[in-house]
Amino acid sequence: MLNAHGTEIDFNVAKTLMDEKLRDEIQCRLGPCSDEEFFFTYAAAHYETFGEVFEFAKKFPVMPKN
Repeated sequence: MLNAHGTEIDFNVAKTLMDEKLRDEIQCRLGPCSDEEFFFTYAAAHYETFGEVFEFAKKFPVMPKN
């Protein structure tokens, strides 16, 4: 999928780096939804909660090394 900057990201990898509590709260609130809707909702909530941009929402995210 693409983030807001048009950078291709792996949603499954991004999901593993999300804050677990915040991720679960959003999942409960949104229920079934597209990966894109979940990602953008999480990115906004991450910023509101932690005061920083979620790594995978950045123009040049640093991808974890395998």
